[in-house]
Amino acid sequence: MVLGGAVVAGICWLILNADNPQSVHNWQRTLKLNKGEPYDLDVFYQTMKQTYGSDYAEIPESASIDKYHADIAESGTGVYMFVGKNMYLTESEIGFLEQFANNGGTVFISANAIPNKLFESIAGLRGFGMTNYYADSSFVLFKNKNFSQGRFSFVNKLKNEPMGAYWNYFIKNEEIAAMNVRKSNLIQISTIDSAYNAPSDFLCIYHGEGKILLHANPVYFSNYYLKTTDGRKYLSEVMQHIPKEPIWFDISGGMRKAEALTGETRTSIYDFISQEKSLKYAWWILVIGALAFLFVGGRRKERPISVLTEPQNQTLTLIQSMGYFYWAEQNNVAIFKREWSQFLAFVRMHISIQFLEVGEVEASILSEKSGVDKERILNIFAAYNKYRIFSEITADELFDISNKINQFYLAYKNKNGKQSVRNRIAEPTSIKP
Repeated sequence: MVLGGAVVAGICWLILNADNPQSVHNWQRTLKLNKGEPYDLDVFYQTMKQTYGSDYAEIPESASIDKYHADIAESGTGVYMFVGKNMYLTESEIGFLEQFANNGGTVFISANAIPNKLFESIAGLRGFGMTNYYADSSFVLFKNKNFSQGRFSFVNKLKNEPMGAYWNYFIKNEEIAAMNVRKSNLIQISTIDSAYNAPSDFLCIYHGEGKILLHANPVYFSNYYLKTTDGRKYLSEVMQHIPKEPIWFDISGGMRKAEALTGETRTSIYDFISQEKSLKYAWWILVIGALAFLFVGGRRKERPISVLTEPQNQTLTLIQSMGYFYWAEQNNVAIFKREWSQFLAFVRMHISIQFLEVGEVEASILSEKSGVDKERILNIFAAYNKYRIFSEITADELFDISNKINQFYLAYKNKNGKQSVRNRIAEPTSIKP
């Protein structure tokens, strides 16, 4: 009875408070204009209005590009811009955008899902599409070496804690793309530096007298990132590719409409459920009901039988292996490589970071997620970059980097406690002659 009352009380509290505006922020990637949540686009939206002033015009959500066809065409050159979650276009609107760019206009689209018909209609984009990968952070690298800052990092946060999310990029069918585009017409403006093969997330295709700019991650323009210095620098470098001409900001492109087409996107189940109140309530009622059943009527009556092998401490095996390298072989380089591999494995397993390279940005991310001082991490990276090219390492040099790595382990343990280390791995041991 007590448990049943607690379940009912929990459901009532959820219904009354889940959408209370005074409660915590919504950290889902809603990407709505005129909204102030972390991953909405109000700061970007207001920035566009202020930047372009009298040259700014909107296509409202109740209209369509077709109704503004004459006004846009009459302006000659200019900029058509859409920034939002998913883009919806009819075939006639796609044809207009193609003609607008061909006549000298600039088309800028930033969305998680772009209609496949748009790729098929533009000769230089045939064979291209969109996909994504899942990680808690994304590293963006601009190809233009003249920019003051060419590399940016974006960490997805949930209540200020790193959390996995989908990051988008463009893919292409090599055979189809090779037949439809000259290399001089297609430019990769920026690439995803932390994804496989460094694919592009910002493309420019020259079409007729104008150009079409496609951007795959509108979340980079969200309130959370634009309130940071790096976020504003990123926006500034993106805007350098957009001419300072009259702009038509399309709000209708983000609204579902009859005969409209859109692209495919991939989101988590919870993101989909959280978009509708009824689904969200049903989800939590199901979760609470399932937990209540497990505690009340679903507990095992039989005695559980252990079928898993208990974890074993492999510390002695590691010490024997490293002792062999040191005493029998005098191979300090092998010990150094073994220590570095163990460090990378620890970071990958317990902090969920896999390095493609080591530098300032990686040290910042690792420091934020592990709680270890950034300077200590930079000292480890500096020692690694110094000794990795050596064919021989002295005992003093080996002790130096070994102690720096051990200090990282100890700092991580002191910050997070033993329970944060999966399987309670043995504490690292310094190598002494």
